[in-house]
Amino acid sequence: MFEKMKCVSCVICKQKDARKVNPFTKSTLNKCKITLKIRQENNLKYCDVILPSEVSFKEGYHRQCYANFTSLKKQYKQNLSTISLESPPTSDILSRSYQVFENIEVVQTTPELEDSVLFPDNPPTSYQVVESIEDVQMTPEYEDSVLFLDNLSRSDESFENIEIVKTEPQLEESVNYINNQDHQPEVQDSPGPTPEPATADLYALSENTNVCIFCTRARRKVKGKHIPLFSLEKDALINTLQPYKEFLENTTVYKTLQSSVDVKAHRNCRVEYINSLRMYNNKPKTEYHKKLEYRDKAFQEVCFFIDENIVKDKKCFFFSFLCQYYTETVKKLAAENGEEIDSNVGAAFFQQKLRKKYGDLLDFTLMHHKKIVGPKGRQIDEYLYSLIQEKNIV
Repeated sequence: MFEKMKCVSCVICKQKDARKVNPFTKSTLNKCKITLKIRQENNLKYCDVILPSEVSFKEGYHRQCYANFTSLKKQYKQNLSTISLESPPTSDILSRSYQVFENIEVVQTTPELEDSVLFPDNPPTSYQVVESIEDVQMTPEYEDSVLFLDNLSRSDESFENIEIVKTEPQLEESVNYINNQDHQPEVQDSPGPTPEPATADLYALSENTNVCIFCTRARRKVKGKHIPLFSLEKDALINTLQPYKEFLENTTVYKTLQSSVDVKAHRNCRVEYINSLRMYNNKPKTEYHKKLEYRDKAFQEVCFFIDENIVKDKKCFFFSFLCQYYTETVKKLAAENGEEIDSNVGAAFFQQKLRKKYGDLLDFTLMHHKKIVGPKGRQIDEYLYSLIQEKNIV
């Protein structure tokens, strides 16, 4: 047999390859003859192919060549029913179908699919389907005959719907699915089973649980990338926030954390929130931090003076007077705590802070190499300048 297979050649592409060339069967040869006749009548590609007169082991076909050769456009397939060649009888096919193939649709496929078993759309019961499958697999004559089903008349009502299953494991999965469908209990209007504890907790949540507990948003982008939400360990987070409870117990984040079952957050939001709590840590203040605190309080006092006298009462002051008022306030605050620090401040830096604080509410006017601070739109002339020199105020 192996010696014969060595001589097999593809009649379509004229190439020999014993490992890839499949020998003709009666059904495949008849199908090729019908296809060749249509191609010759319409002068289509492969119309010059020479087919053997009968089945032999010397001539065969490649699987892909067979698929290309038997593939026809829809307009040419309509002529299949009018072409008659000697074909295998179909009476045996109908008698051995066990009424499983009541609704069959002919599907044109490659030889691989044609050699696979046929699966009915509406099997009567699971055991009948299995019996029919075993019969198809164990009867070679029936398998060869089924290969020629697509040449039968489409008007035959007994072959309206056929579904070709590619492999046997897929067929077994389909049969198992049918068995499960047949034995499924009917749905009743009764309450469903009690969910698992984790699932029950999810049911108790509101729709707002799918947002970050810190930023209250579902989506966040960092450097162009979406940051996904993840579930926090509630107990671990509460333990982390415990040292700051007196500062956080009235905040929305802490209240939500206490009342929620499932807490979600962005990783970046969690890190930023935990880092922001460092301001509550009781750390000893350095000289630098003390100096910043005194300067901040002194600047607030100067701003209060400007609000009352310049913005509200429309008075003018030398800028040097405001700087002196600021430095003296810093010294006073440090002395109250028994400390002495350097209170000098740069004029440019102090002016920049005032501009940032008040914007267009203040005007800085330079006259006789001295800077005067006044309300917006106030014009300073020589007379007003002399009054400022006398009283340092207008």
